[in-house]
Amino acid sequence: MGNIGSACEGLFDKTPTIARSSLNLKYTQDKRNTGISSSKPNMKPSSRTSSLFNGSPKLDDGDLSTRASKKLPSLTVDDFTLVKVLGRGSYGKVYMVQKKSNKRYYALKVINKQDLLKGSLKQTAFTERNVLMKAEHPFIVKLKSSFQTDARIYMVMDLCLGGELYLHLRRESKFDENAVRFYASEIILAMQYLHEKLHLIHRDLKPENVLISPDGHIKLTDFGLAKVTIKANSVCGTPEYLAPEIVLRQSYGKVVDWWSVGCLLFEMFVGYPPFSSRDREELNDDIILRSPDIPEEISPELEDLMRRLLCKDPKKRLGFNGAEEVKSHPFFANVNWQDVYDKKLTPPFIPTLGDDQDVSNFHKKYIEEPVLETPLLVPKDKQDAAKNEYPSFSYLEETLNELDSDEKESEMKDLDLDLEKILSDKEDKSEKSDEKIEEKISDKVVTGRIIPVDA
Repeated sequence: MGNIGSACEGLFDKTPTIARSSLNLKYTQDKRNTGISSSKPNMKPSSRTSSLFNGSPKLDDGDLSTRASKKLPSLTVDDFTLVKVLGRGSYGKVYMVQKKSNKRYYALKVINKQDLLKGSLKQTAFTERNVLMKAEHPFIVKLKSSFQTDARIYMVMDLCLGGELYLHLRRESKFDENAVRFYASEIILAMQYLHEKLHLIHRDLKPENVLISPDGHIKLTDFGLAKVTIKANSVCGTPEYLAPEIVLRQSYGKVVDWWSVGCLLFEMFVGYPPFSSRDREELNDDIILRSPDIPEEISPELEDLMRRLLCKDPKKRLGFNGAEEVKSHPFFANVNWQDVYDKKLTPPFIPTLGDDQDVSNFHKKYIEEPVLETPLLVPKDKQDAAKNEYPSFSYLEETLNELDSDEKESEMKDLDLDLEKILSDKEDKSEKSDEKIEEKISDKVVTGRIIPVDA
């Protein structure tokens, strides 16, 4: 496989994505749509929206977060040197930064508070920060630090210089079965961790949210839509990847993520999603009623895996009983899952990087921008009003600050206790919260940005 020609870092929630050109006659969309639907599932098509848009956030201000900042000193943007702009989203920018003290490079997501508050999206920043702070997995992006000013919030994360899987897929048109198996195996382990260890539904798995690290292995990102729950009701996600039960506004669980895995496998092998249409009503009808057109040049094992993951009935869908039944499918018969976890398998693609500052996999439109924070056109009184909306947002990982082991162990125990508290809440309370959130966000759609194809 070749290099990624031009790629956008996916560490940011809906930073710009490349507009899709027609990959074949069946798939002629220029872009996909992401976001919260209105009260009617068959809303008109919209441009791609931010995955910071969380239909029913369950990680509240104190959940997994407040104690993590009590003992730790907070960083500021002055602790970093802004190196390059990597992308721009609906709410701010993502920079490549270098920490002045250790000279290492990171991705810095900068989000304007007022933009989130205007869209009733306050909790989405907490949701993503809390998930990334808690997650400890080789195939999930790790939060290094979070901090804020009166007007902005900042999150420092892993920098994946290989770019998005989507952009690599777009360059190659499609992957062979060995590559599909490799990426699927790592994604499945990450999803199993989210489901079984963090008790999360991701709700927005797609190629744009799968990053390629410099070593060629993947990392999942973008957890603004994630939810700590057993059941959910909110209609949210990327339209082409929505499970039938979400489109039908039914209560759903973690099995919706296995539907998304099926969509991702299909897109990796075929080159376009199993369901796509410019017309939202037609797209919804296809998801609910139509079987995907699987090409003939496919092994029986992969075809069966796709069909079982894309089963309309969630109770009959592969993964309903957990990740182990997905891992046990014949398509993965020769996969040693411990070797997958230990990164012992050779990736089908390893980015060619000149050095740790190589941003050649990012779009020229952004890396050529002046490296300056955009002045905020927000009145001082509104900045003051937003100042107290994010209490205890600051977090600092041990690798960015010298902490003794006792402090680190104490903080993680506190996070575990908070997670247990969340999961002990009654399900009916969760459902009532969903209903209130849905009423509040109904008909709100945030427009994402599209960047030119010719990088």
